[in-house]
Amino acid sequence: MWLAKKLFSINKLKLTPIILVGCSSGSRTAIVLTKKHPNDVCGLILAPPTGSVPTSPWPAAGGSLNYLKQAYYGSNLTASKNDGGMINVVNLMTTFRGREIPAHYNRMSRRSPLAKEQLLETNLIEFQQCMEGAMDWLESFKHDQIKSDFYSMRNV
Repeated sequence: MWLAKKLFSINKLKLTPIILVGCSSGSRTAIVLTKKHPNDVCGLILAPPTGSVPTSPWPAAGGSLNYLKQAYYGSNLTASKNDGGMINVVNLMTTFRGREIPAHYNRMSRRSPLAKEQLLETNLIEFQQCMEGAMDWLESFKHDQIKSDFYSMRNV
């Protein structure tokens, strides 16, 4: 959404066509935006899109896409649904290379008391809906769909 707003501003300033650069989920966003606005984009520079690798170093997780869905969103969603709600998210730990480390929101909370306070005040239902929506969004990054989108745009 924010990229579409930026493109609107770039159009208004008559700076199109542009070259988009994307890395990870930004690659997928750049592809989608280019498909929607082919006359405004004259080139793409893409690093591997999120979820584009069908296998991963985490085979037990079912590949990179499933790993990312769980690591980024699923673990927070599960933690928030347990008794205690957002305090579980703030205190969530994860395993990385065989050792337990603070998960994303836990690290944020440790660095900033204000961040911790804001997280604890977050509406639980809205947080859960956001995590579910983000998991659906990441699911749209399936390898075959990205490959199809990219090859269908080669002549754009």
